[in-house]
Amino acid sequence: MAATVRGDGDHPPHPPPHRPHAAAAAVARPRHDDRHPRGAATCGRRGGARPPRRQWRRRRRRGGAHPDAADLASAVAAAAAAPPACVRQITTAAELDAVLSEASVPRADGGRPPLVVLEVYATHCRACKGIARAFTRVCEVHREAIFLASNADVDDELMRRLGVRGTPTFVLFRGGVRIDHFYAKDRDALEEQVTQNL
Repeated sequence: MAATVRGDGDHPPHPPPHRPHAAAAAVARPRHDDRHPRGAATCGRRGGARPPRRQWRRRRRRGGAHPDAADLASAVAAAAAAPPACVRQITTAAELDAVLSEASVPRADGGRPPLVVLEVYATHCRACKGIARAFTRVCEVHREAIFLASNADVDDELMRRLGVRGTPTFVLFRGGVRIDHFYAKDRDALEEQVTQNL
């Protein structure tokens, strides 16, 4: 039996590709705004859109205005030159005499009067700033002694009376009498001198 050969016109036509209408495609395909309710600004970021630059700067400045550089430097220099919290500040010769008079009173147990340690410093002195922390540590350890501090730039009369020629100078008193003076650059030298005279 002979096979039937079909010509080109006998093949059924191929169906045309399916191309939805533009309006239907727009409805079926989710828009970028539908996938990301917050809009394109949230794409690729966590936690939502970043606030505008001006608003972001205002948030950074809520903590308060930054102090001026000159004022900050002055505050740091004053804090470094000032005596420690456990040290009493002496500004005049009369104040020093009052402290020495109180410290010269004999103790009730018959012991020796307490040791008085006076530090003479200057605001412009770098060595004074360096030993300020060491002076604090010695003051906190030896509570049985009285620690004083005096700025050499405040009272010239007091400096002449003490005979101070450089800073920092440490002057020791006991019973209202000057017993020694020395110059120290570190804590070891300072603590050694204080311990020997306790």
